[in-house]
Amino acid sequence: MPRTTRFARFADLAWTFASLYASYRFAPRKERPGLHRANAERLLELALRLQGLMIKIGQWIATRADLLPDEYVEVLSELHDRVPPRPFAVIRPHVERCLGRRLDEVFRRFEPEPIAAASLAQVHEAELHDGRRVAVKVQYPEIEAFVAADVRNLRLLLRIVRRIQGRLDFVGILNEVHRYVSEELDFEHEGRNAEAIGALYTDRDDVAVPRIVWEWSSRRVLVMEFVDGIKVTDVSALRAAGIDPGAVAERLLHVYAEQILRHGLFHADPHPGNVLVRRAAENGRPRLVFLDFGVVKRLPETFRRGLAEVLLAVLRGQPAEALAGLGRIGFRTRNNSYEDLVPLTGAVLRFAGEKPERIADAELLERFGTEILRAYRQNPVVRIPEDILLVMRVLGILGGIEKQLGGHFDLIHALLPYAKEGAAGT
Repeated sequence: MPRTTRFARFADLAWTFASLYASYRFAPRKERPGLHRANAERLLELALRLQGLMIKIGQWIATRADLLPDEYVEVLSELHDRVPPRPFAVIRPHVERCLGRRLDEVFRRFEPEPIAAASLAQVHEAELHDGRRVAVKVQYPEIEAFVAADVRNLRLLLRIVRRIQGRLDFVGILNEVHRYVSEELDFEHEGRNAEAIGALYTDRDDVAVPRIVWEWSSRRVLVMEFVDGIKVTDVSALRAAGIDPGAVAERLLHVYAEQILRHGLFHADPHPGNVLVRRAAENGRPRLVFLDFGVVKRLPETFRRGLAEVLLAVLRGQPAEALAGLGRIGFRTRNNSYEDLVPLTGAVLRFAGEKPERIADAELLERFGTEILRAYRQNPVVRIPEDILLVMRVLGILGGIEKQLGGHFDLIHALLPYAKEGAAGT
């Protein structure tokens, strides 16, 4: 990357950081709510200008109601749908360099217009010479250099912020995001993730994972079977296809309960663009199609079992057992006391009141994914395990999807068998 480009990106970041800091530092406290939205808009525009890592960070912030005000979450959620694609004139030579062949030597057809664009890559439909219809995921040619430069710039700026304002330490968060982005930049790693998730469903017709075409895949280009379907939140299209949205919601919940509580291996980015729906060939039931395996999480066995124990206690309305379980899976408080974790379990149990059977609404997933994390913003929790953050993020996304699908079913009946099985260590 040219030095002038690196400096320009640093200057853009530094100016935005300085503007945000000055606005909060000198504004009266009563003006803070309006500032939150204005500053979130500044970050949105910065992300759209710099793209790459900044879009990823913005998307990540949009899932972290525990750390930032609601205005940031609401505004930055737009980054899931506003990523501009790169021109085909830029993409074509890059793909040919990665393949070591001209496009027409590998593909009978390669559509210039992408069918999807994300923070690190875009996807084109194509057809191999043997007739196979494929999706070609292409990493943006300059993205690794941009990510490396932005991480260095951000780390420097965040250290300055920490020195000025000691209680604000976001360097650890940057390191967490950088780790996941580094994995996403390795498409061979993503291909192996896809095969690991696909292996869970080899004998099932309710879940589909595209097969990887390894002979033309590499670290920067991933060629996979093209699988179409209906976007999981497109309720009108689902109904037009004779698919019950409520059945889709229930199937999605069961699949994720299996992945997290039974296998300890789950697709960790289930936003609506990454989940399609088809009809199963034999019985006509909904068939889920998972896409984009850049973030797949394998939970340690002790954590998987401990998480199941916490969920089992919550579903049974046993706050003492839930508190003990939170401590076992890694929650820590300033006083190292389980009692300090009461607000966390209360964030869930209060929705059930004294009758745990009332926890039978799909909205619990959305609430559990946001409220339990918000609770520790006001309480003396000094450590929350990293694995639970990813699980909570997934639950929050699933809750939003379930709400749009209008699923109404007995949540306890759906989750209790998986929680029992996971807690028993089977």
